[in-house]
Amino acid sequence: MQIYISYRQKQPARAIVRNWLCPSLKQADIDYCIDEEDCGFGHNIEQFEREIGEADNVLIILSNLYFDSINCMYELALVVKNRKHKRPPVLVSMDDFSRTSSQYNTIYSLWENQLEQIRQNMSGDPNRDLPFKSDYEKIQLILENFGEAWKLICDINTRTFEEVSENNFRKLIAHIKKEILIDDETMDEIQRGVPIEYTAQAPIINITQNGAKSMAQINNNSSLNIIL
Repeated sequence: MQIYISYRQKQPARAIVRNWLCPSLKQADIDYCIDEEDCGFGHNIEQFEREIGEADNVLIILSNLYFDSINCMYELALVVKNRKHKRPPVLVSMDDFSRTSSQYNTIYSLWENQLEQIRQNMSGDPNRDLPFKSDYEKIQLILENFGEAWKLICDINTRTFEEVSENNFRKLIAHIKKEILIDDETMDEIQRGVPIEYTAQAPIINITQNGAKSMAQINNNSSLNIIL
């Protein structure tokens, strides 16, 4: 079984997921799926998004930027829509976004306004409106499922990257293995409380945005510093 990762492809999330989280999952023999590796040139992006929404196991990297992305929000909406009889997603927060009714209204209003702008650009001519149709339907699904998605985000005990990144994501890996029912020697050791040693060190990664100062740094002692 594999776990799909839903995240916003902007720094620092992109570099952290690709250069640190994914190698740690691979080292722990966890089969993962991310768009940049598994939805390459010539692949259908919407089909991949639907695969995430229908997957049994999903890791969602939440952030303020995540809520601004139509593709990320569409994936979240599909996960919520299809989650009956499935495990809840694993949630990790990239930054300290607010889980308040005010923030809920802010995000909901953002997508309401986006939907209204698209509606104003549509003419009623199917051929002329074709470029708008996909986004229109995505945002409709986002709004229909966002209430349940927000409840899920507020109800699930969400960890931050700083909390789960120690020792190459040892806590996160243990949780994922427990959730996707991997019974192996490593999982037995985790349950018995035996310390797990990771021999490979994560590289020092300085993450910048448009050439600006570093936004985050991953040190070779597997600690994460986010500078915003």
